[in-house]
Amino acid sequence: MLLAATNDSEDAVEPTLFNLVDLISNSLSSNNGSTVYAALSLASTIINRQKKYAFGTLLKSHAVSSHDPIRTAGAQAVEVEMYSNLALSFHDLGIDEAYDSLAEDVRLTIEAQVFSTQSASGQYTSPDPNSVNVHMLHKEDAFMRLLSALLRTFFTNSVDVNLALTQVLISIAACIDIRPDVWFAMDASQYNFDGALSDAKSSWQSHLDEDEDEILSALGQASRRPIWTEDRAPIIFKVLKSLSEEMVTVRETVPNLDQLISGRKNMLQAASLDAPVSDPHSLPGSPMPTHLHPVSTKPQPRGHSRASSTSSAVRGRKKATTDATSADHSLAASPAGGRSDAENRVGAAASTPEAASQSGTPIPQRSIFQPPPPEAPSTTDVLMQKISFPGEQGGDDSRVERTASLNHILTNIVVLQEFVLELVAVLQVRAAVLGEKEVRLTAAAA
Repeated sequence: MLLAATNDSEDAVEPTLFNLVDLISNSLSSNNGSTVYAALSLASTIINRQKKYAFGTLLKSHAVSSHDPIRTAGAQAVEVEMYSNLALSFHDLGIDEAYDSLAEDVRLTIEAQVFSTQSASGQYTSPDPNSVNVHMLHKEDAFMRLLSALLRTFFTNSVDVNLALTQVLISIAACIDIRPDVWFAMDASQYNFDGALSDAKSSWQSHLDEDEDEILSALGQASRRPIWTEDRAPIIFKVLKSLSEEMVTVRETVPNLDQLISGRKNMLQAASLDAPVSDPHSLPGSPMPTHLHPVSTKPQPRGHSRASSTSSAVRGRKKATTDATSADHSLAASPAGGRSDAENRVGAAASTPEAASQSGTPIPQRSIFQPPPPEAPSTTDVLMQKISFPGEQGGDDSRVERTASLNHILTNIVVLQEFVLELVAVLQVRAAVLGEKEVRLTAAAA
């Protein structure tokens, strides 16, 4: 430390000038993946366990007035639909079970914040309503901007950084003290509806009394779906949409991308199943060809107690993805391109004329004037091919191209889809648990 000290006292930096927020912000801009990972982990710990130190320091927010417009049921339905379609754009197989598992974990996370005390009768009691949705993040929040910049380079980030990044974002989105508006959901003050609400009434409505008619009218207004436009879309959704557009380039380069993603999901699931039974981490996911039903948040049997479910779904992804990363390296190092020993022995035996004769397989006759057939690329060659993405524009208008192996990108695609599904679960569960403190059903947005 003394050797690194500057000789000029004017150039010396006083440590007291920096705080923990400065350390996190500077570390997130580092080119060292380990530094970024440590900063994200620290930020996640502060947000989850020390909320009072997060607001106004790490997260720039302002107090929400009781007169401010609140999200409506119609807007929430549009947001869930758009995020669900985005998740399906990455890969459309095996996500129903993943969503159910994520929704259950998110439910436990949000309920742990809401139902913090228990009465003598054993029933959970709600906290002070003033503790819900009391903060709103600024659109130009510096910390969120740094997270958005990391999210834009998701496919070329290290898997560890992406896992820590998604954990921080989910921690913020699931925090009941913060409104999801602007960053994760549409800004309730910017809703735009197509035309006026129809005044046509059904015949049965004539039998309603005045109060019932008013309630039904308010419900109809709250159920109106605002127009979803690019300029009104949540900031995080815009970034995720750009990643979905980058996937188009990957699909053009790799024609069988969906098949490879399915294989990577199977590998991740197998890695989690091979983990010890006592290990609480597991990867939610299923290779079964099902379709997402985002409106269903009914908890499914999970085979473990409520207490064991308090672990974050992100940590489950981390364990399984770590196992998969090791599996990826071993797969890439295999000269047989990921084929099993038995398959290699069968292939080698079948390649000899004697084996083909004994098995009854006809030996193809090839003319000596024909060139030998081209060799199909091995799995290793396919996974090790480099995929290029355009870089972010720098201060000198230059763009540094980003590259990563397909092997690396496949794992990040699975992690990204899990993250989008988790955002869908957060929007659904927040509305279900917080009720009209989160989504208004009795009045339209202002």
